[in-house]
Amino acid sequence: MDPERKSELKRNFIKFCIWLVLLWFCYVYIQRNPAERVSIFSWFEVIYQKIQIVVRNVLWENGELLKRKYSLEKYYKELISAAEDRKCIDVDTINKLIHEYENLKREWLETLADNLPYYSKSSYQYEAKIEEWCGEEIKF
Repeated sequence: MDPERKSELKRNFIKFCIWLVLLWFCYVYIQRNPAERVSIFSWFEVIYQKIQIVVRNVLWENGELLKRKYSLEKYYKELISAAEDRKCIDVDTINKLIHEYENLKREWLETLADNLPYYSKSSYQYEAKIEEWCGEEIKF
């Protein structure tokens, strides 16, 4: 091996070690900060959902329905976090809201078209309850 290649190999090895240390720092930081972890992994979830919507639009139908379902799921998540953060809602209502969110996530697209108005109406009712009981408007 000529001297130029040896020096290049050394530089690459040093770069590799530096990147390993930086990667390790990132891993430790993500493990200690759950909010950062959620924001990073939720990005992957959003990308996956967007890909599903595009594939559904191209190959089948109901892409718009799937988009509305994901939007409603996001709205339910925000309602749940708002209800849990404010601590002015009783536990039974929060549990019902969580149960309804889980039902929405399990809903098939074939039945979602019929049940989507129910979930939309119910989410607005829960939002009104949270605003009424807490005495302030929810801002998303």
